[in-house]
Amino acid sequence: MTDSVGGIRLRPFRATCRKTVLRPVTREDADALYPFVHGVTGVTRWLCWAGPETLDALRFRYRSWTYGGH
Repeated sequence: MTDSVGGIRLRPFRATCRKTVLRPVTREDADALYPFVHGVTGVTRWLCWAGPETLDALRFRYRSWTYGGH
């Protein structure tokens, strides 16, 4: 599956290097990630949106993604 960001088609990827795994965020990640993104400008300034106001808002955004966490 692909996702469109700024008109560019992206394919989900997974990269593994020793102890680190990079993968797309999934719906199930919302609860664990919320404390790391809510009001953390060092993170939110790099997002395409202002960041979540509430945990439910983050869950809703992740739930609307088309890949991961089916």
